[in-house]
Amino acid sequence: MKKIYLVLAFIFTLHLLMSTDCSGFHNEDIEVVPDPIKISLDNSKVYHINDTITIRGRVSVNGFNVISKDSVKMEKNPLFMISVSKLIKNKVTYNLQYALNKFKIIAKDFQIDNYANCPNGNLYSSAIENTAEKLYRYEVKLIPQETGDFSICFNDTFSLENVIKKQNLLQNYPTGTNSMVWESCGISSFTANLTDGDIFIEVK
Repeated sequence: MKKIYLVLAFIFTLHLLMSTDCSGFHNEDIEVVPDPIKISLDNSKVYHINDTITIRGRVSVNGFNVISKDSVKMEKNPLFMISVSKLIKNKVTYNLQYALNKFKIIAKDFQIDNYANCPNGNLYSSAIENTAEKLYRYEVKLIPQETGDFSICFNDTFSLENVIKKQNLLQNYPTGTNSMVWESCGISSFTANLTDGDIFIEVK
């Protein structure tokens, strides 16, 4: 009986501690959430080798401080990261290859990240601050070096503006599983279904 009483007392005390207001223990660090980066891109036309595909982005220099519930200037520009792949036919297990090496790239302070040991997949770029407009502006130019259909993937930190996505092109590259399956690299293998952030480019 004494054991049961001790256990109940412990549970009650633990519950009381967890339900107590812990506002005095908040981290004083500022936590700022940026707006989505607004993207403009013309992929309504068919591109050719050595044409320039220009991706432009812009976002306010201010973000929302989740602690003060106010708009404050961000200390750093939000991360700009895109993934570029080439659509591949007649492969049973995959229909996409990482393809940044299929382009000449012009961008500010860009780097290519070999995420999960997969080369040529992700591109990171810095912004230029326009103090007059109170905006961070991004510009990435992709100059194709070979023909094919390519996908550019934007995650949920982006907002696409009037972009014709041409997602119907994916129907020409079926797989037996998810609609998008990347070629394995090392022990890494990625699959996905279409999202609003997936757009497709034709290079003839």
